[in-house]
Amino acid sequence: MIQDRYTVLASVYDFFFNDDYTDRIYKSQKKELLNLFSDRKASELDVLEVGCGTGRMTLKLLDFKSVTAIDASSEMLSVLETKIRKLENKPFLLQTDFLELEFTKKFDIVIMCLDVFNYFSRDEVQKVFEKAQLLLNDGGVFAFDFSSEYKLRDELGDNTIAQDFDDFAFIWENSLNEELQCVNFDFTLFERQDNGLYRKSTERHRQYIHKLSDVIAEGRLFFDSYTVYKDYILESFDLDKIHCDEDGCPDRYYVYFKKGK
Repeated sequence: MIQDRYTVLASVYDFFFNDDYTDRIYKSQKKELLNLFSDRKASELDVLEVGCGTGRMTLKLLDFKSVTAIDASSEMLSVLETKIRKLENKPFLLQTDFLELEFTKKFDIVIMCLDVFNYFSRDEVQKVFEKAQLLLNDGGVFAFDFSSEYKLRDELGDNTIAQDFDDFAFIWENSLNEELQCVNFDFTLFERQDNGLYRKSTERHRQYIHKLSDVIAEGRLFFDSYTVYKDYILESFDLDKIHCDEDGCPDRYYVYFKKGK
């Protein structure tokens, strides 16, 4: 039986993403957020993190005034709950889908990290921007990153990745769907049991291909200004000159939309 996304992967997620590269992404995103609020301290800002997962970014935000962290996966949130159990300053955790979220509270920052944006279909993108705009205070920032069309189509596409470790092995099968403009991922995990046998579990993901120009156009309907970077060191570029050449294509874009002046 194929399970929902981030049910199987939750138990090994930190093994895959507990690396310096991912850590640098989180640190640079936090740094840019603080730059955008140069007249205010982190301790004065309320943050909503969408798709918090096991809390790799969440834990870096705990010096902010408050952190509300949501995720649709109870398994991922369970891992995060274990991490924060002994902390005095805890984030507020909530299992829910972003588009179904109903809050009267407003935030200064709404942030999505590591491809969360790609899980929304093209038909949902406008709803994502609308929801973020409604949840933000004036002067607030909607920050997110997303995998580029090049990464999803050319790097992942129809490729299969497999690897084995001491206690588990996995097969990651990708399938490009041109009609729906998405990539389906089937992640199969083989976990060693106490009796030496392996338990097989499979979950399915779907990430949608979004063109940068489309994302910016949709966002500008709801926000007053924006900044885009093409890598985690926050290198800016000319939007009209994005192309693939001998130096390669961006794997990911980092976008910051601001509400108000």
